[in-house]
Amino acid sequence: MTNLSSRLWGLAQRSTATLLELIYPGACAGCGNHGSGVWCTDCHAAVQWLHGADAVQPLVFADGTQSRVISCGVFADALRNGIHALKFEGRPQIARSLAVPLVTAWHEQRIVAQCIVAIPLHPSRERERGYNQSTLLAQALSAHVGIPFEKRALKRTRVTQQQALLSQTERAANVRGAFLADRPLLEGRHVIIIDDVFTTGATLTAAAEACREAGAAEVTAMTIARAE
Repeated sequence: MTNLSSRLWGLAQRSTATLLELIYPGACAGCGNHGSGVWCTDCHAAVQWLHGADAVQPLVFADGTQSRVISCGVFADALRNGIHALKFEGRPQIARSLAVPLVTAWHEQRIVAQCIVAIPLHPSRERERGYNQSTLLAQALSAHVGIPFEKRALKRTRVTQQQALLSQTERAANVRGAFLADRPLLEGRHVIIIDDVFTTGATLTAAAEACREAGAAEVTAMTIARAE
């Protein structure tokens, strides 16, 4: 797909989503009901939210050292629907609602950090989608906790296949070396990486490795959901 075609496709997706919001205002991304906003209280209450030690899993690096991934809820039912709507249905406005659990987890886990980054899309894929959902989540979290979001600190250097279509081994190979971090922005800092779903950890590990290679003192990942 050419750059122009990608931009036109992204514009068409956003325009369609805007039109649907005008025709069917307030459709909940979790259940599809109208009149209760883009993320209703019933869907929020139905999610299996994770707290304390249950929210934390290890992120293991090639040298055997570990970091941690903090996930807000189980990737199922309403939460899965909401994330899919954000990623694939052109509904970026959902990000603000889905970022609220990230803020809750931030305070529950007593995170102290110096900057927030997001798992980047390749520019060609971001043009197709019209936005990066992880960037929207990271920006919303940054606004709530007062820690700067460094949009240019982490880049994807090549197009990769969709991880959901690959096996665990293939996922690791798919994203190995796919990220490049900016040393002046990250060196000596505790970096928080934001993504939507934690599945095998291949993408988060590759991104965290890039941040560590750029001199980050510590790297912690946070996701809205975790696949069980």
